[in-house]
Amino acid sequence: MDIIAWDGLTIAVSVTVAAEPSTVWAVLTRFDAYPEWSRAISRIEGKPVPGSRLHAWLAQGTPFAREMGGQIVDVDQPLRLVWEGGVPGEFFGRHSFDITSNQRAGTCVTSSETFSGALAPAVVEEHRSMIEAEFCQFLVELKGRCEAPR
Repeated sequence: MDIIAWDGLTIAVSVTVAAEPSTVWAVLTRFDAYPEWSRAISRIEGKPVPGSRLHAWLAQGTPFAREMGGQIVDVDQPLRLVWEGGVPGEFFGRHSFDITSNQRAGTCVTSSETFSGALAPAVVEEHRSMIEAEFCQFLVELKGRCEAPR
């Protein structure tokens, strides 16, 4: 697991998965199956299509349990999925999953979020380690699901 961004209001982590990009995409975008394999994002309602409204349950069973609403804003199958949510001008996040193939190493998956708004600097500074841990946990879970024997 690599933490690849520390620049102010962006947090990004990546992992290499021993699976084809199409497999990673299929697991990532099958929101209804998240309860079977993810604790970081235990549930998502919505569809992975531009304009779809999302409702997600994050970090359930931890002190940081919360719900998030958002909207899918970009889909480039099987390479990129982007959603965003929050209150523009106050605290807003744009989350991206980028999937790239590396013939020798497998598939690299990067999970990143850029925060904006008046509250973003203080919130990110206070909660950066928790956010990074959640991103890492989700990618480890995603990797495990993609690499599991079928």
